[in-house]
Amino acid sequence: AGCRCVKSCVLACGSFRGHEIEHNPSADESEASYRSCKDAPSNVSGRSFMLLNADTFPFEVYCEQISFGGGWIVFQHRFNGQLDFYKNWTEYSDGFGDLEGEFWLGLDYLHRITSLRPHELLVEVKDFAGNYGYALYDGFEIGSDEEQYVLKKLGKYQGTAGDSMSYNWGKKFSTADSNNGDYSDFGNCAADRQGAWWYVLCTRANLNGPYKKTSSSLSSMYWHFSTHDRRSLAYSRMMIREV
Repeated sequence: AGCRCVKSCVLACGSFRGHEIEHNPSADESEASYRSCKDAPSNVSGRSFMLLNADTFPFEVYCEQISFGGGWIVFQHRFNGQLDFYKNWTEYSDGFGDLEGEFWLGLDYLHRITSLRPHELLVEVKDFAGNYGYALYDGFEIGSDEEQYVLKKLGKYQGTAGDSMSYNWGKKFSTADSNNGDYSDFGNCAADRQGAWWYVLCTRANLNGPYKKTSSSLSSMYWHFSTHDRRSLAYSRMMIREV
């Protein structure tokens, strides 16, 4: 059977990186593998196997098939704070969490997916008062591990949450143990914000920061232009879709 979690199911699934299956896929996995969530023949959101090309192994993703026309690969989801997102570089590269709960898909997968074909990005946020907003960017691509997963492409913004991410275009991803930001006067922003992001001047978005209810905190989960302050969020979801 396929692995439901992202990183912690090695014993259940054998040897694999993240949630990629490092064995000859079963008939069920091969027949039910798609190159994107847009190709998955379902109007029900849930887990699906992806096979990017014939030279790769299938791996499991969560497909959002209802919101914004469906066809979305969810790569970040937070809604209850049960999962600690203050992780190291390897964990952000490989992915962590549970595809049916809170999780981060993994920068390595995100690079492989977005470098093969054009994708758009959708960010959804909601604060503790229930105020919802979204940010849609018509292009999205990140670099490889050797390039520190630099935010190579970020398209034109539209939405209701405000544009808190164009500021990060062209910046490298940072974690507390791998500081790749160009902000020498600000020190280690990942450590200071207790998160991981494409930091520059310690950023206007910190969706991987600590999950906590607060009226204003730099070390929390926030999307600045949704509230025009550092009010913390109760919910975030980041998704990509092939265009």
